[in-house]
Amino acid sequence: MFKKIVLSIQSFLITLSIPYCFAFAGEMVRGAGIREVVNIIENVSRDFNAKNPEITITHKELNNVADVIEAVGTQSREYGLINRPLNEKEKELYPEIQSYLFAKDVIVFVVHSDNPIKTISSSQLKDILQGKITDWSQVGGDKGVISMLTLRDKKAVERIAFEKLILGKEKMAVGKIREVSSLREIRSEVELDKSAIGYLRMSSTGKKVKLIELDALPFQKADVKAGTYPLTVSLSIITNGELSKNMHKFMDFLYSPEGGKFVEKSKVSFISRENKN
Repeated sequence: MFKKIVLSIQSFLITLSIPYCFAFAGEMVRGAGIREVVNIIENVSRDFNAKNPEITITHKELNNVADVIEAVGTQSREYGLINRPLNEKEKELYPEIQSYLFAKDVIVFVVHSDNPIKTISSSQLKDILQGKITDWSQVGGDKGVISMLTLRDKKAVERIAFEKLILGKEKMAVGKIREVSSLREIRSEVELDKSAIGYLRMSSTGKKVKLIELDALPFQKADVKAGTYPLTVSLSIITNGELSKNMHKFMDFLYSPEGGKFVEKSKVSFISRENKN
């Protein structure tokens, strides 16, 4: 009986000269991105798709930024979502790629919810990284060994920004820091371990960790947008060559006040269209 119903529907659509597999789909605009930026853009594309049923914005999640840039550079994807600028080699390889900044995410420091400290200084973090400070009582907390967490990937934008600000050209003490595979793992460790401290992006903090201020600087979106906040990650959308009509329409929506509101639902700071990388 079910097969007869399906065949009847197919016959009806064929009679109308409408390919049944595309009867309810808009024109596809295919993108690619890394998870953290895809998650943010989904807030925007979901509303855009609802308002523009003739267009369907999609994005495939890829493992790293280099893969996203390659997909856009070779035009297998119409746009890409990345969290770092193109390097010189990538610019040379794909000279037609244009990069548009649309948001900034803040790197914040987190501790267990029961940890009493509210702020930590850059110099204290440096001493922790270099093994000079090892106990929470040395930075105003309860007595107990400090367990500092960082990303294992030395090329991760969060680790690079963190080390550049705190260490400059100096090195951290080998064996004093716990390296983990992802920001998600840092969050999980901090949620469970009262001795732990680590860094996350504001958009990925969740509700079970405690944010502490760096150098007693409160988080202000105006400072992030102005570029004066010390630790941020830039989130950009990249395209290759002239924009298609549908992609142009999506970009207009992304940079509209309405699109900006959807971007900021992910706890990042929306950046206006004038800020092109």
